[in-house]
Amino acid sequence: MKKLFLFVIVTLLFSQCGKEKIDITADDDRMVPVIFKLPLSQETRSYFGDLLPDGNIKWGNDNKVEYLYLSIPYKVAYHTSETGTIRLGELNELKAEVDEPTETLIFKGEVPANNLQNARQYHLYYLGNKGKGGEGTHVTNYYSDFQNILIGKTVSFAKQTGDINDLGDYHIAKIKVDAKPIKDESGVVQSFDLVASDLKNISSIAKLDLTGEATLGGTAAEIQSFTVLWNTTTKVFDDIIETVPGATIDVSSNAGKNSYISLLPYNGNVFFECSKGRYEFADGIGRNQLYIGSYSDDIEDARPLQWE
Repeated sequence: MKKLFLFVIVTLLFSQCGKEKIDITADDDRMVPVIFKLPLSQETRSYFGDLLPDGNIKWGNDNKVEYLYLSIPYKVAYHTSETGTIRLGELNELKAEVDEPTETLIFKGEVPANNLQNARQYHLYYLGNKGKGGEGTHVTNYYSDFQNILIGKTVSFAKQTGDINDLGDYHIAKIKVDAKPIKDESGVVQSFDLVASDLKNISSIAKLDLTGEATLGGTAAEIQSFTVLWNTTTKVFDDIIETVPGATIDVSSNAGKNSYISLLPYNGNVFFECSKGRYEFADGIGRNQLYIGSYSDDIEDARPLQWE
């Protein structure tokens, strides 16, 4: 099978000389609310089958908020004599309060009225419990020099505790949505509703016995991060899975024989290895999969994968 090697080499240097803003549209640029309602059914939350108890990967982090990021192409454009016209997309932040049990999460944000178009498809990204990113997290934010627009994020998988309660930090999902404008009697857009078609989990989980291990190696450990990033050449947001030859995963704070490691998909034979042996993913790593040593009614009762 053809191997996938996607490397993140991100250098975003925009010249500050001779910049001139160019309007994408000449019409309404008012800031209006954008709303996305997410039903918390098994099919639309972090769902990995009946093995995973509701309390282990769930919506709502320590701060009792969750974030989704709406990928908006053509947020703004500017012109320089050196590069010509540069168009920028934006990851627009939507926030939901998760302070009590609920059947539906309501994510809210704001967008210029002319940034979304009726019946056009967009994507929402869920980048884990710490998806907002910032100092002290494993999530890196990328901003453009022009107007400081959020144009990308990277979630690193290079250090993991193996604690089942930390799996939500590495839960990557993508949701396809349609933008539905809500207009007043005069036909003026007052807000947007985002209507989802489906949620696709990108990450998977492996249960491993890591007792006494500090480092997890092998080609599966070389799959280090997930990035969503605006591409100024193709003018779309790229989903990038980074592999770093020779890289390992720091599991020095692992949870022993019942350790849970989050994985990113890979098309091709890869393996984990440590002092205990080796485990091979002969058919690659799929999306939204559980890799365990035996079936059980509860993932915590299932055996870990067997080291060979």
